[in-house]
Amino acid sequence: MLVIPFWIGQEAYAVASADLYGVLPRPLLRSMPGGPAGLLGVFNYRGRWTPVLDAHFLLGGVSARPALATRVLLCHTKVPDVALGLLCEKVTDALTVDPAAWSAPGVRLGDAPWLGPLQTSGGITVQRLFIPHLLTPELAAALDSLESPA
Repeated sequence: MLVIPFWIGQEAYAVASADLYGVLPRPLLRSMPGGPAGLLGVFNYRGRWTPVLDAHFLLGGVSARPALATRVLLCHTKVPDVALGLLCEKVTDALTVDPAAWSAPGVRLGDAPWLGPLQTSGGITVQRLFIPHLLTPELAAALDSLESPA
């Protein structure tokens, strides 16, 4: 299984490559004044306005820093051919992991259902991120257009 790791501080997280359309450099974003916390803005991706969320803000409370390795992971949504961008720091490579080696962290994280199982591979411990669960009710409501594209 191929995953794309990214870092928040000293912690590594990963999104399965099967859950992605691709990885892009940070695009020029159109801000969305009045949008929910964590929504950085939107950009035009292949003719569709694509919202971009700040993974660092959503998971760690601080915004991602602009850097060469800060990238947008274009994630699948419930709607075919509609992407959701996730801005992440230190996206530098892909990691091959054993799909059977994921294991529960040993604690139930009711307030953080987006945090999945853990795995140590290539000398780093990564935690799988489940994108659909990352959306708070406020973000999900703001991104309602993903459910019914025009």
